[in-house]
Parts: sequence; C-alpha cells; structure tokens
Amino acid sequence: MFDNIKKAIGDLSIVIAALLLAIIFFIIFNYSSNRVIWQSCQPATINYNSNYNYCFSVIEGGFKLTLYPYQLSRIYYLFIGLKETTPTYGHSKTYSFTYEADKMDEYINKSQVIWANNGLTFVESSGHRLFFPKELFLGVR
Repeated sequence: MFDNIKKAIGDLSIVIAALLLAIIFFIIFNYSSNRVIWQSCQPATINYNSNYNYCFSVIEGGFKLTLYPYQLSRIYYLFIGLKETTPTYGHSKTYSFTYEADKMDEYINKSQVIWANNGLTFVESSGHRLFFPKELFLGVR
C-alpha cells in the first residue's frame, strides 16, 4: 500500500516539475522587453496636416521558435506613434530583419527613415524597404 502511495507521489512530482518547467519556458518565450532600439522623428519640413508629430521606432519584442531551421529568434516591431510619448499607442508592424548576427542593435542603428508628405519609408541597411502610407498612422491608428 505504501509503495503505491510513494509511486503516486513520485509520478505527481514529475508532472508538477514538467508543468513548472513549461510555465517557465512560456514566460521566457513571451517576455517582451519593449526596448526602443532606434527611433526617427518627423522632421519639421514634413506636414501631415495633423495635430500631432510622429516618431518611427524599432522596438524589441519577445522570442519566437521557428520550426525550420529550428531556431529561437527575437521578434521586432516597427512602430509609428506620437512624438510626445513613449511608444505605447500607435501603428505597429511585426518585422523580421535579414541580418543574422550577435550585433543586431548596431545593424538596426544603420537603418533610416525617409519621411515624405504621403507617408514614410523604412530602409533597412541591407536595402530592404517598407512603405507606410500616412493614412495608416495619422491619428495614431
């Protein structure tokens, strides 16, 4: 009888340990630092006929595990929000950088934003471009 109880307690402890380990991994994978890596703000020469001025930011997000080629990588967000506040409300887009190295911050800091009256274009230092029409972010949508 005591052997059955010991076995049940042993099995239960394994299940609890596996559950705690799964919770820890879930927290680690979904941890988002929300750190602003790079930012460019709307120049005075660009007028969107809006009551707001905008900033474009690259924000560090959580992690994602890809099935092919089986790697853990960081998620990044391209974010357009109000100039007067920290990036909390605005238009965002999940973005995958082409650079695969340890010095991602340095790579991102070489990017640029081309501000135009019809919107803005994010230019990655590799040459990749992504255009945001002003209608997507006016009024911080």
